[in-house]
Amino acid sequence: RWHHALLPTAARCGGLSRMTNPASFAARGVEFVGTAGQNVEDVMRYKRKEGEKDAVEADAKEMEKRLDVLEMMVRFTHIAPSAPDTLGCYPFEDKDPFVLDPIPDVLFAGNQPAFATRAVSVPGHGKTVRLLCIPRFASTAEVVQLALGDSARRCGTLRFRDEADEPKVPQRPAEARD
Repeated sequence: RWHHALLPTAARCGGLSRMTNPASFAARGVEFVGTAGQNVEDVMRYKRKEGEKDAVEADAKEMEKRLDVLEMMVRFTHIAPSAPDTLGCYPFEDKDPFVLDPIPDVLFAGNQPAFATRAVSVPGHGKTVRLLCIPRFASTAEVVQLALGDSARRCGTLRFRDEADEPKVPQRPAEARD
């Protein structure tokens, strides 16, 4: 259990669940596994061609590559293939906590440049996994919606925009700012 000092105002609302990174949880019988996206970013470093810069913009080709990384992780049943070599983590001796067992219904990575999704069948597991790249809210002002009761797990985004069509990022009240 996390200390109440972390996000104290949000914790008072009652619906907040503080989780680890990576996180594994179930909602309405749907199994989720997700990360804050460092695992995808680390693999993307090695998928880029020499001279290609880190992607700040999310073109369709870049997002397809990110979905390819998530698909590879499902097929290899491992969500952090580069840990602990180039992705910081504690080196475990006896059991690898990043092995996907069982295979989740939804695998997601947060802090991505844009929203992207794909459904993949996992041979040998008799299951279809919904892959989600969840965009950085601070730069896109988007949240992802996922239909839990739908077997296809349809999903999309909801945008928060103001009249000028600029991302609307909530500001802390002046007395709460540092």
